Amino acid sequence: MAAAARVSKGGLLYHFRTKDDLVIGVLSDTLKDFINRMDRFAAKDTQPGGRLRAFIDCSFSNGEEAMDVGAALLSGILATNKPVSREILNIYKNSMSAWTYKMLNDGVEASTAIFVVLAADGLFLNEALGMRPLSSRRRKQFLSDLRNLTKAGRKASH
Repeated sequence: MAAAARVSKGGLLYHFRTKDDLVIGVLSDTLKDFINRMDRFAAKDTQPGGRLRAFIDCSFSNGEEAMDVGAALLSGILATNKPVSREILNIYKNSMSAWTYKMLNDGVEASTAIFVVLAADGLFLNEALGMRPLSSRRRKQFLSDLRNLTKAGRKASH
């Protein structure tokens, strides 16, 4: 890992005293990058449902596979002790709580927004764990259907 970061093992250990600290640091940076990416995508789509679409688009790299944040989260949980795993989950919850609020208040009916978020999360975890893979065609259709729900499920204006 030190070679990949282009630092010496000593330099790596200077910043991260333990493997758990390293895993937490990597995950924190990955989540920050993910949230910044969603912010950039959402800034380009200001229509109702834009944040939901940003979440879908950023969760799936070019519509091909779950982003690295899922792999980082799962490997972080599996590679560390139980208290650190709880800390990793708390970092994720705290990082995503503001975005979850934004997605559920994005101009789309609440039940539709919840459905879209949970369906995207389900596919995301399914792929991160390598479970029940969808064919490329079905997966592409599923993501398209989710995006379409963000448009069809808009709140009626009063």
